[in-house]
Amino acid sequence: MSRKNLFVFLAVVVCLFPSIIFCGITRVFDTQDDWNTCSLEHCDTLSIPGSVKILRIYDDEFSGDELNDFWTWEVGQYNGNDRGYYKIGNPTGIFSLITHPSPETPRPLTEWWGATDTAPKIYQQLDFNDDFEIETLVKGNSSSPNYEAYGLFLRHSSDNGVAAVYDNSQEGVKATAWKNASGEMSKNSIAFGSYPDEILFKLKKIDSTVEPYYKEAGGEWQLIDGYTINYDKAYFGIYHKHVSIRGSYGNFDYVRYYGHKTFTAGTIISPVIDLGESDPGTGKIRWSQNILYENARIKLYTRTSSNNIDWPGGWEGPYTNSEGNIIKSKPKRYLRFRAVLETDDYEKTPVLNSLVINYDKLDESESIIKDFKAYPTICSGNINIQYSLLRGAKKAEILVKDSTGRTKTTLEGEGTLGEKDISFNVAGFANGVYFVKINIEKNNGQKETEVTKFVVKK
Repeated sequence: MSRKNLFVFLAVVVCLFPSIIFCGITRVFDTQDDWNTCSLEHCDTLSIPGSVKILRIYDDEFSGDELNDFWTWEVGQYNGNDRGYYKIGNPTGIFSLITHPSPETPRPLTEWWGATDTAPKIYQQLDFNDDFEIETLVKGNSSSPNYEAYGLFLRHSSDNGVAAVYDNSQEGVKATAWKNASGEMSKNSIAFGSYPDEILFKLKKIDSTVEPYYKEAGGEWQLIDGYTINYDKAYFGIYHKHVSIRGSYGNFDYVRYYGHKTFTAGTIISPVIDLGESDPGTGKIRWSQNILYENARIKLYTRTSSNNIDWPGGWEGPYTNSEGNIIKSKPKRYLRFRAVLETDDYEKTPVLNSLVINYDKLDESESIIKDFKAYPTICSGNINIQYSLLRGAKKAEILVKDSTGRTKTTLEGEGTLGEKDISFNVAGFANGVYFVKINIEKNNGQKETEVTKFVVKK
């Protein structure tokens, strides 16, 4: 379902849950535009299929035809001539930095820093207060191994930065990291036995240290070196070094920036949802999720308001059943939801694909009591009374009677929407059959009663 704004459907809606039919008032969040109306804390949206996941401040898989506004682009220069252009999507999802004059895509030249002031690059400024990781997957070129060097960089100024690159030089193919501080170059390299078709690079910032890593496809991360730095802000990006070699290129499959490793939870808070009626009826909330890791989870909460000014009480929840939950917040005209995405491994994030809120008014003549029972059915100690209300009621009362009809206990029930569970002790009861009766007074004054039973046996 594609749209830029939220819709109120006053008819039957079939959304991303094709087997479910919703009636009444329905709100659906299932596109990037929908999620962008929300407040996202430590979360980010995915354009396809329009989902939300825990924070990756930036995750570019280069699926479009042009760079988006996130990136700043700069060409390189060799012997006074501009060199460098980029292509995206040939093959699909690959970003190519190419060292060749490109009249059809003229770009301004801005020399920038030390070892790459002549390199075509894309970059973005970031805050250096938090720890983070930057990762890219680059494609090797074993058919033309010489004169290629491309990878990640992290730069503070013209004489202070760190880079991790895939370096096919005349010295052999290797993973190289360097730091250029106050004009002094510190460099370390790890040689490969052969030309890898793919290699991943990562720059990991922890406190005042930046650690460059590399990983071959299917392998483990290998530390190249570690450098102590002290930045307040810096730039990160990807670049291709050898602008002097006409037609040489660097291919990048993606670039990812991960936030602080303690970001193991993200929060999504919806805008105010106007349900259009002061008493919209019984609400239900359900969602579609991708959870491929046992320690990842998604929890939902709701709150309601009569006037969109006062929001009494806290968030009701959590709702944990993605297939459907009765909304516990009192039915009112205005509603907000809060989704919490949790994991203990920030690289294994749960994904919230879509969410549906549905309110439907019940026929006042229909029962609002659901799943009324007493358990265990045979007991000698504590007995539990459980019931659920499909909508709020003025009053709920529970009577426990013996087989002669004499009232043994009166319990005050809860008339609010949702599931209820009341416990009491029957140690003072004689052996025998007992009946539990619930009396509900609906908001319209109508009465409703249900009865169940249990046995005391000592």
